[in-house]
Amino acid sequence: MHSYLISFELNQRNGNYAPFFKKIESIGANWANCTSSVYIIKSNLNANDILSILNQLLYRNDRLIVCHLSGHAAWSGIDYQISDWLNTNL
Repeated sequence: MHSYLISFELNQRNGNYAPFFKKIESIGANWANCTSSVYIIKSNLNANDILSILNQLLYRNDRLIVCHLSGHAAWSGIDYQISDWLNTNL
């Protein structure tokens, strides 16, 4: 299972993004919502598959990036529970 960073910019005013967030959490066997626009998930899917699945739930003017993580990361200002999750799962 691999770790992926999912970052997004949701630009549709009054858009229905609930299915997008549910899908992120369902395709990840384990996940952390690190900031308002960043999740890190563990999944057996590859980055292209994750992007394709999530992109179907976005509007034309939204932005999305999915990055495979190598296990090396640094962060600041992240709450203790998320920091602990990152240390365990990256």
